[in-house]
Amino acid sequence: MSTHTPGPPTYETATRSQKRRLTRDANARLIAAAPDLLAALKGIVAGVNDAHDSRPLIRAAEVRAARAAIAKAEGAS
Repeated sequence: MSTHTPGPPTYETATRSQKRRLTRDANARLIAAAPDLLAALKGIVAGVNDAHDSRPLIRAAEVRAARAAIAKAEGAS
């Protein structure tokens, strides 16, 4: 029988103290990403033409900023 090192706990398999740490870390990432998320959303909204135009224009730069902000909120960056 081989042994292995268990991976990091998921929320479902974590102990109570691990769940508190996981929650705290997720909240900290979201708070840290909040300014970037707001800026990305403002850029996207600014790229959308008025409601009468059926083809809003969202530039690639705004999409990249939104993706980066999402990654930051999820802890990927």
